[in-house]
Amino acid sequence: MKNIFKFMGVALLACSMIMVSCKKDDENDTNESKMSVKHGTTAFDAASVMAVDRSADGYLTIYGFKNASAGENDIFVQGYLESSVVSGATYESTEGDIMNYRDPNIIFTDTENLLGRGAGGQYWGILTVPSTFVENITAVDLNALTMSGNWSAKTVLTEDYAENGTSFDGLTQMTDFTGEMVNMTWTWASASK
Repeated sequence: MKNIFKFMGVALLACSMIMVSCKKDDENDTNESKMSVKHGTTAFDAASVMAVDRSADGYLTIYGFKNASAGENDIFVQGYLESSVVSGATYESTEGDIMNYRDPNIIFTDTENLLGRGAGGQYWGILTVPSTFVENITAVDLNALTMSGNWSAKTVLTEDYAENGTSFDGLTQMTDFTGEMVNMTWTWASASK
């Protein structure tokens, strides 16, 4: 009879552990925090996110780094997103919100002064086409430092833009650029960043 109670006690303990572990997994799933970025065939979840507080002007400057320790020496995204809930907001409607894809291995050297800023200048090799940018911010909490939403845009090579007379009109070689934020958290950066 004693063995039955021991067996029942072990079985009860095992069931309790299963229930506790299931609940913990479910809580982790709903509290997931990420910024997922896709540019053409390249996709990554940002290892770290920083923001500069411009909420007094209605937006945040956002940096999402593919590699936290490499920072701007590896692929990252940088730009401006609304600091409040919006749906279908554009570059034009927000007076300048946009996200940019930065790859330090894709740099444009303007040897012919096509951009009019002096021959030999170096620039990021990928440009976001402003008229294609759309953002949706579904939730933001500036106290908890969390944001959910997404953005989409198209990018072109800076060289193509420069050779096209610094115009996006007529450029057809465009790459899809998207981001999704699920309870994305960030750390504050100084404005000098």
